[in-house]
Amino acid sequence: MGNRGCCGRNCAGGKPPPGANGQSVLQLSPRAPCDPNPERTAAVLRRQEADRGFLLDQGMLEVTPRMDEVPGWLHKLHQSGDQGTPPLCMAALEGAESIIGVLLEAKAQVNDAMEGGATPLYLAARERHEAIVLILLEGKASINQSDDQGQSPLFTATQHSHHRVVQALLEERAQVDQPDEEGKGPLFIAAHQGLDMVVQELLDAGATVDQVTKSGATPLCVAAQNGQQRVLLKLLAAKADVDKSTNSGATPLCIAAQNGHENIIDTLLDCNAQVNYVQGAGSLPLYAASSHGHEGSVSRLLQAKAAVNAPRQSGATALYAAACNGHISVVDQLLRAKAEVTLPNNDGAVPLFIASQNNHEAVIHALIDTKAEVEQTTKTGASSLYIAAQNGHQAAAEALLGANAEVNTANGNGATPLFIASQKGHSQMATLLIEAGASVNQPKHDGWPPLFIAAQHGHEAVAEALVAGKAQVNQPNSNGATPLFIAAQEGHCRILRLLIESRAEVNQAKHLGWTPLLNEVFKGHLEMVEILVEAKAAVDQADDDATTALFIASAKGEAQIVSVLLKAKAELDYATPFGTALEVAKQKEHHEVHELLLQAAQQPYT
Repeated sequence: MGNRGCCGRNCAGGKPPPGANGQSVLQLSPRAPCDPNPERTAAVLRRQEADRGFLLDQGMLEVTPRMDEVPGWLHKLHQSGDQGTPPLCMAALEGAESIIGVLLEAKAQVNDAMEGGATPLYLAARERHEAIVLILLEGKASINQSDDQGQSPLFTATQHSHHRVVQALLEERAQVDQPDEEGKGPLFIAAHQGLDMVVQELLDAGATVDQVTKSGATPLCVAAQNGQQRVLLKLLAAKADVDKSTNSGATPLCIAAQNGHENIIDTLLDCNAQVNYVQGAGSLPLYAASSHGHEGSVSRLLQAKAAVNAPRQSGATALYAAACNGHISVVDQLLRAKAEVTLPNNDGAVPLFIASQNNHEAVIHALIDTKAEVEQTTKTGASSLYIAAQNGHQAAAEALLGANAEVNTANGNGATPLFIASQKGHSQMATLLIEAGASVNQPKHDGWPPLFIAAQHGHEAVAEALVAGKAQVNQPNSNGATPLFIAAQEGHCRILRLLIESRAEVNQAKHLGWTPLLNEVFKGHLEMVEILVEAKAAVDQADDDATTALFIASAKGEAQIVSVLLKAKAELDYATPFGTALEVAKQKEHHEVHELLLQAAQQPYT
């Protein structure tokens, strides 16, 4: 670095370099020909002398101190006993020019970093202390030494929009492409923040215009993302690759389209950006604009001959994206441009399906009016009506039924729209489907009818709608369990009473002769047992192993249930292959149960 005068810049009246003639690093001459502020210079000299005295007092210099004052921040540092922050870093952080000079004269290590790796030069650059940056550079500070995140002084000066500091660092040949740990270089940061003058400085200093981050993003990508038109123009003038995509496949044009930056789109198209270019799993520009509902961007891309039916890697088209997010105006634009309404994605889902899934009624009507096929299903066999029913989207279902959607179309597992509505507890949807002619008893392939699944999940309102729609209350699943059986098992009292009132058979057994009462006794559900007994359940009905409810309750020590069964006249002496209730209670030492049984038999307890 050449000699610098008191203003910190090269000039005719500058002082000798550090160490010459025994002068200190900050030995400023108030009479220097280029001194713009002699009063300030004199004040600095006076402050420097006071600071020198403090440092002498602390044993940092070797001669006797002369001290008139103590700098407040340095006093705090001494009082705290904080040895983790080098004084030179603290001085740079606080902008204390005179302290910097004293410390450098005392041979302070100019590149000693504080915790986190920040050097004095880094801190001065970050805090916009231009004069200190110049002093440290003259003191041989490492211009490219980065912090623990890989950020260099040039990086942080750019990040904090300190143009003059950037200029000073570039003048001293800072590495212009040095990236941080994410691969972001100073040019990327300047482009991100729209610092067009800094961008030009960096480009003039030889910055790589297409330098990529670890995510593959270039400065042009981030300028397009943030709508930085002036930066974009400078990058393009420097021959930035207009179609270079990120690791995810997004080109600058796609990024601009996603964010609705119409002026950026126009500029990129004028520079021959490929409107239908996509890499890997990336989105086409038209897809990106349609997905986010940017009408103006969609219009510009269509005018530039964007392929309206071109899919992305997932098979989804721009129309699918617009339908998914309910952007009716974009849907209308695409339909006018002859977008195909029946093109599915890789899962077989068409725009009508995704619009029904998300309950976008206006989009559904627009697609139906353009002759979308309401019966088109996904690869799993799900129709648009099925997905609307699954999500309880009443408006979507009404629109589809109005277009004559088949109400009983089942998916690959045999589940109908009514079944899935019953499973999810959508009572209004169930009522709508029943009124539209849905089969209330059509089971899945595993034999589960809608009423069974509603009873299992405790959806009382759905169960009421199904019963009102003439559902068979005793229709079993493939294991022989009825809706009443499963309602009792899951503890849904209100549904259990509803089914009983609807004349459900309380004694209908599933496989192996297992009745609802036997099941509830085994599970110890006292309330369910009481409801079933009240409904005249057969208390002595045995399973295929000749086991009765009283025997099970006695074996498990369920005294309250035993009492309920005895009041219902359960047969005390019924002999199972494992003995009587009295015998099993005694064997398992259930004393309370044993006493109840003895009392019922009018025998004394022994």
